[in-house]
Amino acid sequence: MTAVRKYTKVLPQETRGLATIRTDIASFSGSGFGTMPVPAGISLSKGDQFAITDDEADTLRAEVVSDPVDGQVAVQIYWDDILEYAE
Repeated sequence: MTAVRKYTKVLPQETRGLATIRTDIASFSGSGFGTMPVPAGISLSKGDQFAITDDEADTLRAEVVSDPVDGQVAVQIYWDDILEYAE
């Protein structure tokens, strides 16, 4: 059994004007809810929107749904709002 990689990184490019964050989205629910670590050097708070992606995944719109607690933030991914398709 392989270990699940836990990472969160702000990518240098923006996607449609939104900061792009790469993180492990496999643990997000079918309705799009999940948590992720707050990347070092950025501030996220409730209502912030950003682009979220994973290795070899489409880039999707996401929204912070609660203020960070202990370095983790609750996020909703909008699975049907694809900002950029994976190649």
